[in-house]
Amino acid sequence: MTNSASQATRAPFEHSLGIIRQASIEILLLLGIHTTEGKEPRWFMEQLEQARLNLGGWGAVAKKLRINDAQLSQFMLQLRHLQQHVPQYDSGQEVSENQLLAALRFCHLAGASTSAAAATDVSKLSWKEPDQEAAS
Repeated sequence: MTNSASQATRAPFEHSLGIIRQASIEILLLLGIHTTEGKEPRWFMEQLEQARLNLGGWGAVAKKLRINDAQLSQFMLQLRHLQQHVPQYDSGQEVSENQLLAALRFCHLAGASTSAAAATDVSKLSWKEPDQEAAS
């Protein structure tokens, strides 16, 4: 990837991770888990698992987030996908288009599925479905 292409991928990716970290704090707060900073997707997944244990199941988690079971399943699926593509990230490292797409999809889904205030920042991001990218 050229340097300008790398920067064009890295900037929205880092912005997306910032949104995800902030949204994770607010989502976890809705679930009764207090934290001061969001971390990597793996950490977020672990915290959601802890919330499930604390609340007694995924149904209770969905209810607290004011989403239905299907929306929660989609949310968790996209979070797992993001976790697989971005196990750990240090600012400035190379970012693949697949990592960027995983982050943008998760941001989009988080904004559509949850009532977290941070998710409103998602509207500032632009992304295309894979089919639309191929057509471009």
